[in-house]
Amino acid sequence: MTGPGPAAPRANGPFLAEDIAPGNHTARTVLVVVQVVVALAAVAVRFAAPGWLLVIVMMGGCVVVLLPLIVASVAGARLLRRGTRRLRTATAAVLAVMDLALLTFALTVPDYGDQADAYFVPAVALFGTHDAVSQRTADVYSTVAGFAGCCYLIAAAGVAGTAVVVAIARRGRA
Repeated sequence: MTGPGPAAPRANGPFLAEDIAPGNHTARTVLVVVQVVVALAAVAVRFAAPGWLLVIVMMGGCVVVLLPLIVASVAGARLLRRGTRRLRTATAAVLAVMDLALLTFALTVPDYGDQADAYFVPAVALFGTHDAVSQRTADVYSTVAGFAGCCYLIAAAGVAGTAVVVAIARRGRA
């Protein structure tokens, strides 16, 4: 009498799987490299707009802005290692959105100088023909930067929150 055969290894739910093979570090390596490049690019584009925000970045303000990126990257690395294919795909997509939002924020947030009518935007300095823009144009860039900053924080919180939920679910099933 033949039976159905040995059971296939089951995942611990729709988003939990066994760890990826210990020797497979490709996904985490790519994640770390991409996050470092994004962080360096976000800081580097700020040098295109000389103003008070550049001074704040130089004094260590970039650590505060990049802290969500660091936390989400660590959480994302855990999810890429321990999640199912569906969770790994979703994590990679949210991290990509977070990276694009951070770069958009860094490129569009206006920087203010000592002159009342001088507003510096890195995107204009890098891709445009002039260095300073009017207040009206700076307001448009500021609005875009505000939405990008919100998307960045929401995506970072989503990745970190998902990692916490997955960790709690794993402990509950163990």
